[in-house]
Amino acid sequence: MFVAQAFRLVLLLLGAAGSLALPMNSFAETKESIVVNRHVELPPFSIWKNGDSQHQEVHKYDQSRFTVVLAIASWSARSLELANYFHSRLEELRRRRVNVVAAFTHDSVADIKKIIKANRYDFLVSKTSLRFVTEMLNPKIPTIWVADHTGQIVHQLVRPTTEGMEQTYKYLRSWTDF
Repeated sequence: MFVAQAFRLVLLLLGAAGSLALPMNSFAETKESIVVNRHVELPPFSIWKNGDSQHQEVHKYDQSRFTVVLAIASWSARSLELANYFHSRLEELRRRRVNVVAAFTHDSVADIKKIIKANRYDFLVSKTSLRFVTEMLNPKIPTIWVADHTGQIVHQLVRPTTEGMEQTYKYLRSWTDF
């Protein structure tokens, strides 16, 4: 543990940590990783609301302060817990102009529609393309990305615990509070 912290400190002092995706916490210790990437943009992806057949491609994120993208899958219980966590806080997030998008990475459209109907999710839902998954380096499930209004990733959390979800929510509240 000490060696890993020392290595990160050396990289930080050399200025290289901004360009490397290094976990700030050891995965073995916390079962989640916070990754800081500088100047990384979310690629465009298609969304639809409540399982509608009309898709809309998202390229810019300027209609909200922040966009929370949840990379989830139907076969992951942790993913559904993450989606339910943000769904329960959706009203306050919308008041703060924060969009939430559930990006299903490894599911069929039929499976996604069943999940939306069963859980009555009211946020935007996406069946991500292979391009999105490739550009995001095949994310682990679940992953949270928070992008600012320009599409730049400002926060990323891989395999979040409940505490990690709460911390992300606190970040969003503090970043949108005047």
